[in-house]
Amino acid sequence: MKQFIKQVTVTGADDSIPTTSLVGIHQVYPFVEFGILCSKNNTGSPRFPSQQWIEELRGIKVYPMQLSMHLCGSWVRSLCFGDGLIFKDWISAYFDMFNRIQLNFHAQPHRIGTGYRFIGALKGLNSLPIIFQLDGENNNLYKFACDNDIKAYPLFDLSGGAGILPEYYSKPIGDYCGYAGGLSPNNLKEQLDNLSQIIGKTPIWIDAETHLRSHNDSVFDIDKVVRFLEIAKPYIIEEVK
Repeated sequence: MKQFIKQVTVTGADDSIPTTSLVGIHQVYPFVEFGILCSKNNTGSPRFPSQQWIEELRGIKVYPMQLSMHLCGSWVRSLCFGDGLIFKDWISAYFDMFNRIQLNFHAQPHRIGTGYRFIGALKGLNSLPIIFQLDGENNNLYKFACDNDIKAYPLFDLSGGAGILPEYYSKPIGDYCGYAGGLSPNNLKEQLDNLSQIIGKTPIWIDAETHLRSHNDSVFDIDKVVRFLEIAKPYIIEEVK
């Protein structure tokens, strides 16, 4: 079996589960990355954990558990425009607990201020790698970041959290690339076999969100997460020791 996945991101852990449950998953599946959705207006609602929950997660995070901050809404717009407002809000106190930061555009065109302000804002994120959601509307921002020496990673994601599979998979770009949209425990094996045919030798990560939740969207479903990770496990690139 072809091994081409470096990380599996499971997104949407929230107040519906104790933060300590993430440690248990990480110990069994060390290749997992937990994507934590952060939005100023949605904090504390399903998929978007409260500040208290994030604070608890910071307190129990164990090395080398991987966390990515998935920024949404006004905080992303603040970064793009380079107005610095995000750095004055409470979320800025938590940048240091994450390994990567993802900008979620949700297919809404995002305007940037002057180029140097946009790049300066990105560099202000603790020099962390930045994941750019390639949604067909804002792909130019990824290229602009790369051209200005930002450590940027592309994530092919036309679904934007809606749980819809793409009609086809694009060939990878860059030296590390992500794929998201509609992946679930029920279709992952088939979709990974499809991806294996087009990625060549480029390592990738995959990201799932909607189909890892309960049917009413109120709970981050640990059983579904474990099933998802178990299916992905044979495709993980084994580290050379």
